[in-house]
Amino acid sequence: MAGTVVCTEHKKQAPLRSVAKVMWDWTSSAGGAADSTTTESFDGQILALATIPNPDGTINCWPTDNYDIVIRDADGLDVAHAAGENRDISGEEADDEAALGAVSYSTLTLAVTNAGAAKKGRIAIWIR
Repeated sequence: MAGTVVCTEHKKQAPLRSVAKVMWDWTSSAGGAADSTTTESFDGQILALATIPNPDGTINCWPTDNYDIVIRDADGLDVAHAAGENRDISGEEADDEAALGAVSYSTLTLAVTNAGAAKKGRIAIWIR
């Protein structure tokens, strides 16, 4: 897949932090894809998933409408429960825990597809 992805990971740290956050800033490859795996393992219910197309507003970097994201655990399961399919480019989209799954002490692998060549986006998840 390739593309360029910068992943920022904030782990839970008792007693002060009860929620972890993972944020991926991505630029797609010529084939319209980007992927990355976290270095840390995460554990808990996914509380929210947010996608922001072209967060810095760069000209001609809006993803193709209805681009797709999948976030898989180490067993290959989509912890976003298909909520990342067909993302809109009109603005930020968010899903809450009712539509999302959980992760059990696992790294997370992001896969962006169908985004178009050299497009940009930001994806964030919060885990309790």
